[in-house]
Amino acid sequence: MSKEKIVTISLIAIFAAAIVLMGSQVVVKATENNWQSISSANNDALNKRYAQEIESQTNVNSLMDMGYKLLNGNQVEAAILNFKRVTVLEKNYRDGWLYLGIAELKNNQTEESLPNLQTAEKLDPINIQTYQYLVIAYEQTGDKEAAQKAQEKYQFLTKKY
Repeated sequence: MSKEKIVTISLIAIFAAAIVLMGSQVVVKATENNWQSISSANNDALNKRYAQEIESQTNVNSLMDMGYKLLNGNQVEAAILNFKRVTVLEKNYRDGWLYLGIAELKNNQTEESLPNLQTAEKLDPINIQTYQYLVIAYEQTGDKEAAQKAQEKYQFLTKKY
């Protein structure tokens, strides 16, 4: 076989491989997009089912423990459901309000988080963690004065004597 034929066959093989590779990438991308749509629909169904299950729960400690795990596992919406249920069951439980506010902040729901963090502050005005998250929430809403006050309270509570 001549060198020209070998070069021609090699070029044809390279082009054919490139076309196959490009085609497979298109198929993979289309499959990915379909999977994301299916996954999103499944998540909505799972969230609804989980919300129904949470409504029947009455053990605050179990709800809080599961909420912590969900929050740390970046399943923020499910964690929010847990913490909301805790605040319904125990209206004076600071950590229910605090972690509901934290989860909402993590879920970019700053406006929703503020009243919950403020409730936690009213229930326990010397909890350092509450002020840490109040500073963040106030800053994100643009309330610089309130953020400054929360920061001052935080600094006062963490001051070493």
